[in-house]
Amino acid sequence: GLTNGTAYMFRVQATNAAGTGAFSGLSNTVTPAVVALTVPGAPTIGTATAGNTTATVAWTPPASDGGSPITGFTVRVIDTATGLQVGALRPAAAGATSLVVTALTNGATYRFRVRAVNVIGSSVLSAASNTVTPTAGVVVGTAPGAPIIRNAVSGAVGGPITAIANWRPGTAGSTATTGYVVTAIPAAGGASITSAVLTPGAARNQSFEMTLPAGNYRFTVVAINATGTSVASAQSNQVTAQ
Repeated sequence: GLTNGTAYMFRVQATNAAGTGAFSGLSNTVTPAVVALTVPGAPTIGTATAGNTTATVAWTPPASDGGSPITGFTVRVIDTATGLQVGALRPAAAGATSLVVTALTNGATYRFRVRAVNVIGSSVLSAASNTVTPTAGVVVGTAPGAPIIRNAVSGAVGGPITAIANWRPGTAGSTATTGYVVTAIPAAGGASITSAVLTPGAARNQSFEMTLPAGNYRFTVVAINATGTSVASAQSNQVTAQ
């Protein structure tokens, strides 16, 4: 007798011949739906950058939200020396693509994994990030601004199946941009494909040709400097890898 699309929590009380006991605590929240909902897909991990007792970890949201909007992300901090989780999962907002993880130990090494959350539950964890070592001598400043996406183009016919992302740098951070990460997002859904860190070229207009499975794609780009990672660019136009 519940209403689809409405969120509910539950409390329980027991009754015997002497009367009714107190209510339990509240349960988790559930939302009945006509179509069965699932947890989101796993985020695609990006680049982690060390700071002074901090690290900035970036990711790309999953293509599938499981049929219900993503309500947030959680970041798992892993001590690479022990392989164990460090502290509690770190929460991030629904629209976040990066998080500054604080209270780390300078000189220790860490990796990060991210999962997406909706009303049904949490996704599986992303792959682990690169290893970072927070250091007191790391320059504290500002990350670059989001790159300015330009028209993507399909690759050349024949040979490997490719498509080309194009962009311009956004606003400068407090130190020079040291790299970019390009993500190809399939129009048909499924896992996004992320490049390795790319060294910036000398030209104002940057581009990167990715080898991809056949299909239609849009691209996003993030910029990296010594301080951290920018927010992602807007999505490019859709192109067909060929």
